[in-house]
Amino acid sequence: MAFNNRRMKRGAELYDLFRAMRRERDQAKALGLWSEMCRLELRWHQEDEATRPGRRSYMPPAKALANLRETGRLPIGDVLVRDNATGSRRRA
Repeated sequence: MAFNNRRMKRGAELYDLFRAMRRERDQAKALGLWSEMCRLELRWHQEDEATRPGRRSYMPPAKALANLRETGRLPIGDVLVRDNATGSRRRA
């Protein structure tokens, strides 16, 4: 339960930063948003090492991706392409 609570809290912290980075790239880049997201993750890692030394507090990449696909949150095969004329994204 503690693992899931930590994921929920941290996910909420990361959600707005990630969405802003994906949707307003120029401003996000100017503000160094990716670096701030990495700094946030480093803080989480340091907290975890201090309270749970040697124990992983995240899912391995393949498992995290599989979980999203299995729940239907990340449909397999969806490829997004940018329409250069409008700048919008659409499914290929």
